[in-house]
Amino acid sequence: MNNSLHQRILELMKIKGYGNSPTALCNRFNLLHDGLPITVQTARSWMIGKSIPKMRKICTLGRVLSASPQYLLFGIKTPIDPDLTDLTDLMASEVDRLMISRYRQLEPANQKLIQELIWAMSCKGRKTCASSTQKPPRHPRP
Repeated sequence: MNNSLHQRILELMKIKGYGNSPTALCNRFNLLHDGLPITVQTARSWMIGKSIPKMRKICTLGRVLSASPQYLLFGIKTPIDPDLTDLTDLMASEVDRLMISRYRQLEPANQKLIQELIWAMSCKGRKTCASSTQKPPRHPRP
């Protein structure tokens, strides 16, 4: 069992087929994260143990690597469905959980299309979405 976050990240990256590439981790992370994108240097610093991501990014990292935040941080395997690694997922209805699970099975490019569709539909007719600070983050195309 790996004793530190960076060791668990490396182990899970190999299992997922990302090898030791910080670029692969960065690109996949940015496709799934709804906040500001990370750089390749940030991904590398997580992988070598130089820095530790904040909790919100740990949740996204868990989605990227199919692991719970508890496992990433502490090495604790939990009985929680591995598709539901974000705390908000635990409060979702059964239908919502099914949709989240199906969404996560989509290719990253299709996930991005769904994100843009939801963003456009939720902002239609709202002045608050017109603000440049509330636009969805741009992610690199796979």
